[in-house]
Amino acid sequence: MNELSPAPKAEFRPKNGAILATGILLGLTGLMMVGAGFLTLIQTFAMQQIAKADPKAMSELAGMQDMMWTASLINLVFYGGLGLLFLAVAYGCITYRRWARPFALTLGWGWVFMGITMLISLSVMMGGIKDMMGRTMEKAAETSPNGAAMPAMDGIFTVIMVIYFVMIFLFLIALPAVILWLQWGDDVRRTYESRDSKVRWTDRQPAPLIGMTIAATLFAACSLPYLFLMQSPLMKAFLPDGPIQYAWLFIPFVWAYVAWGSYRRQIAAWILAVLALAAGVWFGLSAMSGTDWAVFFKEMGIPEKDLGDLVTMSKEIYTPSRMVVLMIGAMLPTFGFLIWVLRYFRRAES
Repeated sequence: MNELSPAPKAEFRPKNGAILATGILLGLTGLMMVGAGFLTLIQTFAMQQIAKADPKAMSELAGMQDMMWTASLINLVFYGGLGLLFLAVAYGCITYRRWARPFALTLGWGWVFMGITMLISLSVMMGGIKDMMGRTMEKAAETSPNGAAMPAMDGIFTVIMVIYFVMIFLFLIALPAVILWLQWGDDVRRTYESRDSKVRWTDRQPAPLIGMTIAATLFAACSLPYLFLMQSPLMKAFLPDGPIQYAWLFIPFVWAYVAWGSYRRQIAAWILAVLALAAGVWFGLSAMSGTDWAVFFKEMGIPEKDLGDLVTMSKEIYTPSRMVVLMIGAMLPTFGFLIWVLRYFRRAES
């Protein structure tokens, strides 16, 4: 009776409830995103139908119709596609597929990143937004027939900003943080593995590389619609002059290679990701500083009488200094992540 028996596997606490809760949260979020994508399309259609009853409104809307439908279709593709991805990951969680956990973690971290970026953006642009709102209220007071006094601007602005900050924190930081918490830990991973014994492609590389692969694939997919908009006023206003503007055509293919190369641990993919992000920073700063907002809004079909306020507002909100702060706030965590995952890459064997 002295035979040695194989050591039993260490016990773990099943996290079925946490995984199921993640699936429910992701599913509800996915449905909301798909609904948001269709909502912009419905709004555009409704505005056209309402404007038909007023010839003056219809004439003002005519110049913006193409831009509105284009923006609606972009929103449908972006939010609809992202919503379908959330629904797919929700299905993976509810059915305990082991590939669902890397996707849930990647979506969660990206979600938190977007929330923090939006908080930084709102904080940086508060000054310009407040000035714009103040001028709008002053004009409303001047044109008011009974000369009614406008309420204090500081109080209204504070209430609006508090609402914005709370909403961003709850839905873009706290909610994904809960999903990350539900998916965190070795017990969660082993629960998936106990319910799904088949080895998936997400098991063949470290989780950070899987996350980078998923993120790069999403970048490639999200940049595809813009290939068809290069000649639209929306893009022409921001694209640089000369042959360099056609570099935009390669963006989806660059990120597609980064996704493929990251999964295969190719150092060239890591280098290309760094270069692509650096080029994105340069493009964002040069586009914002060199944009002629009057021409931009005019080509979008905005009536001449409305250009003044829009141009002034854009110049005050998108100042070079604010854009630098926004880029630094958004890119530092991204480059930090790339430096962190560098250890997983290896040079291609000769």
